Amino acid sequence: MIKKIVSAAALFFMATIGANAATIQVETADLDANIDTALLVDLAGYWDTLTPSTSNTFGLPTGLIFNGASNNNTIFKLTATFDETEASEVDFQAGLDAGYGAEVYVNGTQVFNTESNLWWSRNWNNNAVITLDTINFSAGVNTIEVYWAEDRNSGGNSFRANVKVSTPGVLSIFALGLIALAFSRSRK
Repeated sequence: MIKKIVSAAALFFMATIGANAATIQVETADLDANIDTALLVDLAGYWDTLTPSTSNTFGLPTGLIFNGASNNNTIFKLTATFDETEASEVDFQAGLDAGYGAEVYVNGTQVFNTESNLWWSRNWNNNAVITLDTINFSAGVNTIEVYWAEDRNSGGNSFRANVKVSTPGVLSIFALGLIALAFSRSRK
């Protein structure tokens, strides 16, 4: 009996965390120290004129902190790709050091834009943290793109995401586990 309870709990746990996959790609490019800041009003548009100098891909960690380039004038593009097996909700936060501001796009639609200097001070409770609560994703591939630029030294940037599995999805997987347990018991 203990074995069956543990199996049911494991199925429930897997259903609540394993219903999707996500990857994060962070790209950077150098800015000219004498850049006309008017070009940075549209960070995504300006990004499209550049060739990234570095690119790194991660799984979806929580609170990964990475610093910018050592030249102090850097533009960043973070692309978070979520491959959802069913409709879901995502909470997303970005803690940035962004002297020239930031833009956020969800599935190609701009949802945040500021030209203000952002510095999150490595504190998730800071009011400079960009917080997007309850982003509704459909089944399939969904993206969050964040563009930001820093003029001085990059004191650290981070992000975190929480994917919420729908209650019906969790309950249906849990119910399937219970049916399987009942079936295995009736076979004995």
